[in-house]
Amino acid sequence: MQKWEYMFVFTRDGKVISANKQKLGSAPLIGEVRGPDYRDYINQLGQEGWEMISINNLSTGGSPSFLELILKRPLES
Repeated sequence: MQKWEYMFVFTRDGKVISANKQKLGSAPLIGEVRGPDYRDYINQLGQEGWEMISINNLSTGGSPSFLELILKRPLES
């Protein structure tokens, strides 16, 4: 039976701020969000065998924009 590993990526305003609890950027309450562009980051993960399976909008309306991206790839035996 196929087994999977999962990755949870959180973004704010189009920038990756964390992936699987590893901080990759900064998101101050006021000021510029810093981190990798989420499109570039997801494409890089795709090259590593990850497949996006879900995008969840965590925003409550207005700005800023928060997304949770969930990816999976087969676990190597």
